Amino acid sequence: MKILITCDYYLPGWRAGGPIRALCSLIECLGGEFDFKVITRDRDYGDSSPYQDIKINRWQKVGKAQVLYLSPYRQSLRYWFLLLKITRYDLLYLNSFFSPNFTIKLLLLRRLGLSPKVPILLAARGELSEGALSLKAYKKNLYMILARKLGLYRCLHWEASSEKESADIVSAIQHRIGEPIINTIVVPDLEIVSPDNAKRQTEKNVGALCIVFLSRICRMKNLGGALKILGEVKGRIQFDIFGPIEDEKYWEHCQEIMKSFSSQITVTYKGSIHPERVISTLAGYHLFFLPTLGENYGHVILEALLGGCPVLISDQTPWRGLEEKGVGWDIPLNQPERYAQVIREFLDMDSKMCNRWSVRAREYGRHILFEANQKSIKLHRTMFNAIGSKCHEL
Repeated sequence: MKILITCDYYLPGWRAGGPIRALCSLIECLGGEFDFKVITRDRDYGDSSPYQDIKINRWQKVGKAQVLYLSPYRQSLRYWFLLLKITRYDLLYLNSFFSPNFTIKLLLLRRLGLSPKVPILLAARGELSEGALSLKAYKKNLYMILARKLGLYRCLHWEASSEKESADIVSAIQHRIGEPIINTIVVPDLEIVSPDNAKRQTEKNVGALCIVFLSRICRMKNLGGALKILGEVKGRIQFDIFGPIEDEKYWEHCQEIMKSFSSQITVTYKGSIHPERVISTLAGYHLFFLPTLGENYGHVILEALLGGCPVLISDQTPWRGLEEKGVGWDIPLNQPERYAQVIREFLDMDSKMCNRWSVRAREYGRHILFEANQKSIKLHRTMFNAIGSKCHEL
């Protein structure tokens, strides 16, 4: 089966985070069974210049897939029409709900009857959660009204990485778009990582704590909320921030919050970090802090666990029941004092107790990685075959 994947970012890019890793892992695991073709941008997230050492606007072998890196002027509606006309594929796999160039233009061509009649699978990648839809809500609501009138999302297959995301998709499409959901398939993301290269590097002293935030710096990831909570805690805290600055105004807002901190709290922005260094970096901290407004999966949460770093996150991710497992906490966003209480408890821990949390986190991460990947491979295989078999019905 020939599967055509469209996505805004792919290898060698890495700044867009989880979606790149999910697709890369999928192709690595199933590239021997399916013929994957990927069409993506010619540059990484936030970059103004294309990748070096790639052929732009020409198909080339990257791992187990054929990849076409499009320059900006080749992302027009006219060029997409020509490209889809000459490319052979049995299934179109879209990886965004709101992407103008890699989803919306393709759906518009389908609606106009100007693209091949093949099944379409759409992975929303967390864009339809309540938290995500609340950001730039006016613009998104306006587009969804237009999409409803045009029937852009009619008769699609939908992929969700969790039951929660599946419910988000159903709610958004049926209530906001007004289209019936013909098929929503829950398939956990694949994650190909090496969990054995991380050893805890930081000793834990009572009354001192090293906390890490690692994600894109934007409202969705809620760094500002994390900083406000830290400001309510007394103790010697080192808070290191990793991730690309997506929203400059939001980053300025976060910096304003930092100005009110006491001298006991040290905040350092350490920039972006390559995916290969994430687990070993997170292993050097006592606690991972991400009160996100929503995640369809949360790859970095798994990476923190694999690094032996307990996690303090919101309840807006598939990672739930963490306190009962002794590996972290998933707390409602409307309970900031509970977040602060957890941080105080960690401040009071000695090295022996902190190491117990670390060992449990690493063991749980490894268990989840193995179980989830085995399940995900089977479900992806079944999903592609089931949807692909419907091609003759179109």
